[in-house]
Amino acid sequence: MTLPDLWHERPPMSSDRAWYRFSIDRSIPPDEQWAIYLWRYSMNARIYFNQDLLVDGGSFEIPVARNIHRPLLAHIPSSGWRDENYVYVHLRGFPNYGYLLPIGVG
Repeated sequence: MTLPDLWHERPPMSSDRAWYRFSIDRSIPPDEQWAIYLWRYSMNARIYFNQDLLVDGGSFEIPVARNIHRPLLAHIPSSGWRDENYVYVHLRGFPNYGYLLPIGVG
């Protein structure tokens, strides 16, 4: 899959949640502080790095925190780096009306 992922362009889905996984080609922790940046998503998101929760936009359950169009930034702790590194994004939207635009990592 490539981003942007627009749920309304997929076959109809009944779920209001999705998981995304991205690998980071870097086995050595960087000398500088790194971060993950979601600039556009619908409706709420959580960001994990190697399965450690870094930040979330609030409640995923009703009442759902509505952070549509609100950027989300997560700093990656230097202690979190492994031999293989993954960013996980858990997204909550409306069925057939969620989206995730390209994310920034660096």
